[in-house]
Amino acid sequence: MTNPAIQNDFSYYRRTLSRMRINNVPAEGENEVNNELANRMSLFYAEATPMLKTLSDATTKFVSENKNLPIENTTGCLSTMASVYRVMLETPDYRSRFTNEEAVSFCLRVTKF
Repeated sequence: MTNPAIQNDFSYYRRTLSRMRINNVPAEGENEVNNELANRMSLFYAEATPMLKTLSDATTKFVSENKNLPIENTTGCLSTMASVYRVMLETPDYRSRFTNEEAVSFCLRVTKF
């Protein structure tokens, strides 16, 4: 994330909730995020690229828990996924099937086009 706005907005939300609790202002319905979830969300958004960090952590955990599988299986799978995204972007027929620009942007980031 090149824009820290989501982290700043979330910090503002947490401070506002904290002030509301101190002033005994009742919460509006079930919209309030509990502290544990708020802490986890904050740590997630604190990363420069949260989805890449999550994918990296999950891959590392998978590889360490499945030592009986060759590492080439994991790297091959990730490589295949990136190649599929690349082909989807390079082939006009496939690219035209994207329904929103966010999906195209995601594929571009994954393949580092």
